[in-house]
Amino acid sequence: MTDAAGARADFVKGLSDVLVPAVTETDNRVRALFEAQEALQKEIHRLSKELETFIDAAQVPSLAIYTQKLNNAKQRMDNINAVLQRIQDRVGRIEKNFINKK
Repeated sequence: MTDAAGARADFVKGLSDVLVPAVTETDNRVRALFEAQEALQKEIHRLSKELETFIDAAQVPSLAIYTQKLNNAKQRMDNINAVLQRIQDRVGRIEKNFINKK
């Protein structure tokens, strides 16, 4: 092995030793955030359905505003979950490319 190839191999190993834990930690945190967002989305959906049932039964017009706010929050959560999924996919591709280049 030439000195240049050895230096390159050492650089790649050093870079790998630094990046792999960072990418793994980021991936784990994105997964945890994704799970928390999913749980929050389920709770918002449950509350929204409960509130809609209450509005239908009680005919209280002032609660319609809160139902709309919950629906808006649900939509924002859906958008955030889509972004998180794209981030998770990118991190997965980065990990795969990095491992394949080792």
